[in-house]
Formats: sequence, structure tokens, C-alpha cells
Amino acid sequence: GAHDQLGIAEQPGRPVGDSAQVHGYSDGYLAAHGRPEREVMSEFLDFCGENVLAGHNLIAFDIPILESRLSACGLRLAGNPRCFDTLDMSRRLVRLPSYRLEELAGHYRLRNAPTHKAMDDVRAALRYAMALESEQDAP
Repeated sequence: GAHDQLGIAEQPGRPVGDSAQVHGYSDGYLAAHGRPEREVMSEFLDFCGENVLAGHNLIAFDIPILESRLSACGLRLAGNPRCFDTLDMSRRLVRLPSYRLEELAGHYRLRNAPTHKAMDDVRAALRYAMALESEQDAP
């Protein structure tokens, strides 16, 4: 459904380094709570099914990384996935000096601020997409 969530951690196979400061997941946490990459990727594909994939900078950033990691596991996205990219929408519909999700969330005074944790960023992108839709529907 529209509000289903998937919360899984992956054992990265190498130290996360300084990126732990961005997303908050330490090597220790991922070693204790993470699962093997192929298992995580397979569960992600099952979760997504044929639904539209949505996110901010999804097409240029997330999809190539996802495809690379899936390929490393011998998996792939089914067909040509339908994608909804709020960055692409922003560039066409909004005139701002920056299209970073943090800037857009501030401009629209969104409840959910992006934090570079996956679920927080998903919520922020969803709220942003809803704000854009409301703005476009306004007389």
C-alpha cells in the first residue's frame, strides 16, 4: 500500500567510514543488525514489486547505484521501472537558487526534514511532492 515501509539494514562488507556521520549507522550497528546484501536487495525488489519508485534525485543518483548493487547480487529491476523524481519536477516547476531537498523542505515549511537517513528522506520527498501538487492545483 501507499504507506507500507521497509526497514532493513545491510552488512556493507567494508567500513562505512565518515559516511556514518551523515546517515548515523556505524560499522558496529550494521554488523549487529544488518543482513547480507543479496538478501536485502531481494527483499527490496519484492517490496517494490511493480510500484512507482519515487525520490529526490532518484534518476541520476539512486537508480544507477541501485542497479549496480543489484547487478553485483545477480539481480535486476524488472523491466523499465516507473520513476517519479521530485528533483526533475522541481527544476521544471519551481524557481529557486537551489533544488537540494533540504532547501525545498525549508522553502515549503515541510514537517518532515530530510536527514540523509532513508526513511526521513522518503518522507520529506513525499511531503514535498504533495506540496508541489497542491501548488499546481491551486487557482
